[in-house]
Amino acid sequence: MAWRKSIALSIVLLSLPVVGVIYYINLQAKSKAADAHLWEKSQQFHVSKKLMTVADEPLAKLGRAFFSETAFSQNGQISCASCHNPEAQFADGLKLGLALGQVKRNTPSIVNSAQLRWLFWDGRSDSLESQALEPIETILEHGITRAHVINVIVDKYQSVWERTFGAISPVILRGVPLPPALPRPIKIEVSKIALSRVMASMSDSDLLLRYSDASSSSGLPIEAVIAESLQVKSYYPESWYQAYEAMDPKSRQEMDRMFIQFGMAIAAFERRIVAVDSPFDRFLAGWKKGGSVEEAAINGFGDDEVEGLRLFTGKANCTFCHSGPFFSDGEFHNIGLAGVPGQLELGRARGVPLVTNGSFRCQVIGVLRPELLTSETCQMLKYLDPDNLDILGAFKTPGLRNVELTGPYFHDGRAASLDEVIDHYNLLTAKAAIGHQEEILVPLNLTDKEKKQLIAFLNSLTYPVEVMLSSDP
Repeated sequence: MAWRKSIALSIVLLSLPVVGVIYYINLQAKSKAADAHLWEKSQQFHVSKKLMTVADEPLAKLGRAFFSETAFSQNGQISCASCHNPEAQFADGLKLGLALGQVKRNTPSIVNSAQLRWLFWDGRSDSLESQALEPIETILEHGITRAHVINVIVDKYQSVWERTFGAISPVILRGVPLPPALPRPIKIEVSKIALSRVMASMSDSDLLLRYSDASSSSGLPIEAVIAESLQVKSYYPESWYQAYEAMDPKSRQEMDRMFIQFGMAIAAFERRIVAVDSPFDRFLAGWKKGGSVEEAAINGFGDDEVEGLRLFTGKANCTFCHSGPFFSDGEFHNIGLAGVPGQLELGRARGVPLVTNGSFRCQVIGVLRPELLTSETCQMLKYLDPDNLDILGAFKTPGLRNVELTGPYFHDGRAASLDEVIDHYNLLTAKAAIGHQEEILVPLNLTDKEKKQLIAFLNSLTYPVEVMLSSDP
């Protein structure tokens, strides 16, 4: 019997290296399979400057001057750069935007904005041109009218303007300085279906009571009271609207055309503001040349970043919304944020009627910039459904390039850090202020180590901003 045990032991000992080799081979196979899967999921993030829209340089240079010009404001102190500060990632680092007054939304960075399909958190603009114009005539931002813009152009920029756009119409020059004039705000037709859902899903009982009291005192249905509260307010003097309506049609047409061209110049500049060569991009380029994930790792993209990428594309499921080269699907989602007491935010449900009926929607600006008419965004306008209840309380997915430097976060700046953002998704304890959150959202239950790794990956998307424009005047 002893000799049999001896033989058995010998067989076991001799087989151990073989078992070890087989285990190692299986481990390597699994690792390669995992790497291949990660590689496949990571291809969507590849980006190069060839993807960037390079606008006409003389137009972009004029836009650069307008972007920093404080004369385009009521108090002579506010410019586009006041809220989109080049030293702060073309954002402002504040919880809520602050110009002539404080607005209700966080200021998004305009870096890589050439790639955006919709502008503003609720997507109420469908082009950079439209986005550039709205703050000019908004009382809490620049606080002026398009007539003021024309007066400044004629006073300070006439020669460079005419080199870029041609001679200014005599009907404009004869009237300068133009008196304050602008069109009335558009009427927002909020879907009755959406309003019914607002009533059913509103989580702010005090706000609901306030609407109910207003309904009782006015005799109007509560849905009508809510609809009225969502309208764009007419803050300017009535005489300014009347002046616009009383203008000679030719003069009004020329003023509107120049205002659109003013927006075209600013948009041309904004299209040249990019940040695309981050440590993650260099890691992806190195990985493309062959080898394992570990071999592709570089300074600034190590083990924590690799594991963070695995979480981003796997367990955390961030790519459901944060997809593509700029880490955004460009669409709108209700992520289950609790409401701000006393405020009703419909998000995209308010943005849809604004963008489809806006004074500077693509069909209007496209007369001067025809390529907008055939853009994907412009084609999508006719398919936007104001009765779609999924857009209630939904806001645009922000891109994540340079996200490390663009806090505070969310549409109202409620999260001061990326840790707080991840905590929201990790727990999902709040009830959506209105509508319902995306059904795919479930608590992530990430460990502290995994949260650290995910943030390490997000930080690897940081790269200095570049303005693709020569410094010559």
